[in-house]
Amino acid sequence: MHKNYHGEILQEQKKVKLDLKDRRILSELSENARYSLTSIGKSTNLSKEVVRNRVNNLTEKGVIYGYISEFNWNKLGLLNTKICLKLKSFSDETQIIDQLKKEENIRRIQTCFGHWDLTLMVTTNDIKAYEKTYNKIIRILDRNIFDYLILNQTHEEYLGLKFLIPEKNKIAKRNPGSFHKEFKKPAPEKDYRLDRTDKEVLNILAKDAKISILELSEKINLSTTASFHRVKKLVLHKYILNFFFTGSLSHLGYQWYKVFFRIKSDNETRFISFLRNHPNITWFNKYIGEWNYQISVFTKNDIELSSILKELRTEFKDEIITFEPFLVLNQHKSVPKIK
Repeated sequence: MHKNYHGEILQEQKKVKLDLKDRRILSELSENARYSLTSIGKSTNLSKEVVRNRVNNLTEKGVIYGYISEFNWNKLGLLNTKICLKLKSFSDETQIIDQLKKEENIRRIQTCFGHWDLTLMVTTNDIKAYEKTYNKIIRILDRNIFDYLILNQTHEEYLGLKFLIPEKNKIAKRNPGSFHKEFKKPAPEKDYRLDRTDKEVLNILAKDAKISILELSEKINLSTTASFHRVKKLVLHKYILNFFFTGSLSHLGYQWYKVFFRIKSDNETRFISFLRNHPNITWFNKYIGEWNYQISVFTKNDIELSSILKELRTEFKDEIITFEPFLVLNQHKSVPKIK
């Protein structure tokens, strides 16, 4: 398989068989991609070299594509708008996607199956830049839009890949290094304003969350100590929320679903707590618009998805007004660009 674009995830039919050690390694990398091979080895009772070989093998087989960062978009002062599109025709789909990839403000492109054929995430500095990008999208699709939906994102949260290993095999002891302590601490009361170098660091970590401090220091022309403290400060002040691996879990037999929800705001705290603790729910987003929540769910099949949705609908029967699931077929672009 050849990847043409950073963040591209193409669903593959070929399955990769993993043992518990592989799953534990992936679990560690999903919690913090900057964990060292040595620390992962200690958590999984493997040597550093064995961990390296297993990670390389998972990368060669397409389970791991790379390592990216989760940012606090609201704190960065950026607007995120989700655009869902239902197409009239698929004859020009490839050309449409290729043109959309070139648009800098479109940071995520996914093809789907369900009510929506194409979903985009547009990230801009202000409403004027969004309007300009929106008009470009309309020109690219020309008259091929059958239906569309626009949602303004207010929150995005990565929840990890808890489904990778059974509860009884969870790793009890967590690594305190790799900025793990800073992630767990509350943000300082006194805020920290970004400078040009901070933004440069964020853009580097966006595409390579596992870059060494030495290599980072060479790219930003600072000492290793200064570079380390830059990253530490960005994590502590919650500009960076996570480092994790990205890859194709279809290799492991999982299907990627997203589900829109419209729920009453009476008991959102309990709803969010449920999402954060469910092993198969990996992300959730909050929106202003027709839908106010979206979750990402990984399951082996439709039956498992149905079971999770029934669980949600039973637990929150008085809060959920309606919902809409759809299947993510491919992710053609995912670039967390900071301006």
